[in-house]
Amino acid sequence: MGGQPTKLKKSSLESQEPEMLNKNSLDLIYIEDFFDDPRYLKALEKHNRKIKFEASKAMKSAARKRKVD
Repeated sequence: MGGQPTKLKKSSLESQEPEMLNKNSLDLIYIEDFFDDPRYLKALEKHNRKIKFEASKAMKSAARKRKVD
């Protein structure tokens, strides 16, 4: 009798798997479309410019500190 509940649990898990797989494949398709989106590319470019600006500011600040020391 102990084996029967495990079989029921296993079959209920098996019935859920295809739904999960379908959901994941739809998510992957959505992610691929997202990376091709011009709004994403524009935001990424802006983000990269901001990082470069912050890095150059930090380097200039470090150079000034070296001159003072």
